[in-house]
Amino acid sequence: MTYRLTKTEGVEIYCVWRGEDIVAHGGIDLMTKIYNQKKGMKMNTVVTPKVNIEARIEQYVKLRDKIKELDDAHKAAMEPYRGTLEKLNAVLLNHLNTVGVDSAKSASGTVYKTMKESVSLEDPSAFMRHVIGTENWDLLDRKANLKACKDFAEENVTMPPGVKFSSMAVVGVRRS
Repeated sequence: MTYRLTKTEGVEIYCVWRGEDIVAHGGIDLMTKIYNQKKGMKMNTVVTPKVNIEARIEQYVKLRDKIKELDDAHKAAMEPYRGTLEKLNAVLLNHLNTVGVDSAKSASGTVYKTMKESVSLEDPSAFMRHVIGTENWDLLDRKANLKACKDFAEENVTMPPGVKFSSMAVVGVRRS
């Protein structure tokens, strides 16, 4: 398989491709290093066409608006069905409770009752005192707080022990 080196027009960003896969991307130094590692393999240089940013932003905004329009229309069209389903749910649950059973079978299917459970903190301080005082750590879900970890890293130049930080660039587009 041959390698090719592409350069984005107008900026010093290069990509090394192997077939349809990007092997690496970056500045000229990195690409020179990769080229030297691949010495002897055929490398084709192609200039990537410049992006018409005005057209792409316009396209992005129009597409995002269309998706929202269709999502809103779908939500509105589904509302009567969801409302009716919610009423049927109440009728079926009332029937099970009135009859005193957890399920009922018919030729059309089986209706059954399950319990949906959740917990919330009415007094977070009292809860944490209890967890710490009794060392009953199983009462907690283990999850690092992003803002607190970032603040810690700013002060200490490292993340707290056991924490891995990751970041990913995403695109946001504001209407002009």
